[in-house]
Amino acid sequence: MAPRNTTLFCLGNFPIPTISATPGFMVPCNESVKISCWGTPESYLYQLEILRNSTYEVVEKKLGFQKAAEFVINHMDTNTAGRYRCRYMKQFNWSEHSEALELVVTGMYDKPFLFADEGLVVMIGQNISLHCSSAHVPFDRYLLSNEGGAALSLHQNGTRQGDFILGPANLSFSGRYTYSEPLHDGEFDPHGRSRAGPRGALGHTG
Repeated sequence: MAPRNTTLFCLGNFPIPTISATPGFMVPCNESVKISCWGTPESYLYQLEILRNSTYEVVEKKLGFQKAAEFVINHMDTNTAGRYRCRYMKQFNWSEHSEALELVVTGMYDKPFLFADEGLVVMIGQNISLHCSSAHVPFDRYLLSNEGGAALSLHQNGTRQGDFILGPANLSFSGRYTYSEPLHDGEFDPHGRSRAGPRGALGHTG
C-alpha cells in the first residue's frame, strides 16, 4: 500500500492574547485611556470584556485582520473603571482570554500624605517604612506604585493610614513612589481612587 501524506490541523490552539493600557492602568477622572489587545496577524475579530457583578460582559468588538486592536475609553469614571480582559477569533475559533487588566480611576478623593520613617536616602540592605496617610476619610485598601509601574496593594480595616515595609533595599528601590487609597469602607465604588499623593523620591547610599 502506497504511503499517503497526512496533514494535521490543530484548531483553537492559539497564542494567548496580551492586554495593556496606555498611558497606564491608573487614569485620572474624565481623562481617556487606550486599551490594546495583542493577538496574531491572522486574527479578524477582537473582543473586549469587563467584569460586572462576577460576570464578564462584552464592551466592544473590532473587526479586521490585524495583529492588535485598540479600544478607547474617552471619559474615565467609576462606571468604566474595573477589570478588563480580551480575546480574538482566528479560523472561526476563539482564543483563550488574556490575563485581567484592572483599570482604576484617580481623583475621586483628596490627596493622601506620603512619608518615610528613614528619610529619602537609605542604606543598601536597610528596610524602608513608607506610610500613606488620609487626613479625614478611612480606607480599606492602599496602593503604592513607583515610576516603573509596579504596584503593591495593602488591605486595611477602615484605617486612615497604610504602612508598607520594603526591603532589604537595593539599587532598584531608587525612584519616585506614589500612594493612593483605592477602596473606602465599601461605601464607594471599589474602583474609585483618591488623587495620587505627593511623590516621594527615594535614593540610596552604599
